[in-house]
Amino acid sequence: MIRLPFFRFPSYAKEDAFYTYACGRIRALELTLIDRVRVERLKELKTAGEVFRNLQDTYYAKFLQDIETPEEFAKIIPLVRRETIDVVSKLLEREYLEELLWEYDFRNLKTGLKLVVSERGLDGVMAYSTVNFPFKLLFEALKEDRVDLLPPKLREGAVLAIEGYYERHEARKIDSVVDRYFYGKLIHTFKSEFLRNYYRIKADFINIFTYLRLLMMNKMEYLKEYILEGGFIPSEFFIKVQSQEFFKELESIPYYDYLKDGIAEFNRTKDVLLLERGYENYIVDYLKTTKYIHMGHEPVVSYYLARLHELKVLKIIITGKLVGASQDELQKRVPEVAG
Repeated sequence: MIRLPFFRFPSYAKEDAFYTYACGRIRALELTLIDRVRVERLKELKTAGEVFRNLQDTYYAKFLQDIETPEEFAKIIPLVRRETIDVVSKLLEREYLEELLWEYDFRNLKTGLKLVVSERGLDGVMAYSTVNFPFKLLFEALKEDRVDLLPPKLREGAVLAIEGYYERHEARKIDSVVDRYFYGKLIHTFKSEFLRNYYRIKADFINIFTYLRLLMMNKMEYLKEYILEGGFIPSEFFIKVQSQEFFKELESIPYYDYLKDGIAEFNRTKDVLLLERGYENYIVDYLKTTKYIHMGHEPVVSYYLARLHELKVLKIIITGKLVGASQDELQKRVPEVAG
């Protein structure tokens, strides 16, 4: 059986008096997060327009003034993210802020590399603007074959991804190599143990879903290529475990209580929606552990991640209403919130 080094959530942190003011500021901002009661109310509304109107007395009111219809909700996501980053950047030491942004630099790296290998320009390309290294400079460096101009972390990931692509000239290798570098190496250099744990948890769940998707597609020969290093669950487990024993083995780990309903659903229907909801709920509960910290950077990081998660929840609800999703479908898809 698998054994992880924690009973429910991985531990982290030491008290840091430097963040006393920051924690007080974050406690006030946490009051603007949407709570579970509001989410339940939003799910019960009949139309996306009703959801849109119901958000007018929340933190999102000032952003919604700039859009006219629920269909445009996605336009406010980068605006909310920018404001949230602006807030936490004033409260975090530079090193922690950089660690919070690296994920989006590496998403941009994947986008930039795919543009270069397909000989496309930047017209119509959506990239993340709140990053450590501007996307336009990243793209120009890749296009001119000047990876030496990139920051060391991006440079190393880019070199590996380029080598992976040219092995078989397959664009999909870019995603797998960059992800394997990010989760397998980069996150383990992070100063923030809280954020390092967050990404290790993500790696575990990504691996669980990867295993199941390859199993359903009968493509298990790709496991070694796509399974990430760096999670709490050893990557060797996924390579060696027999499919008929997979879920049984998961019963011994802390994630299982969050996955068991999804496992039952998957066994009946091969639907992963409840499994994904269980993953999101585990992440939310991990973020909530920072509510007991009064002096540390963790509540600041957690607030940022909670706001992004909240945006995802709202987008799922509004999109669901627009396409006519049933209440049952929304119940399966919409995870808990941290507010």
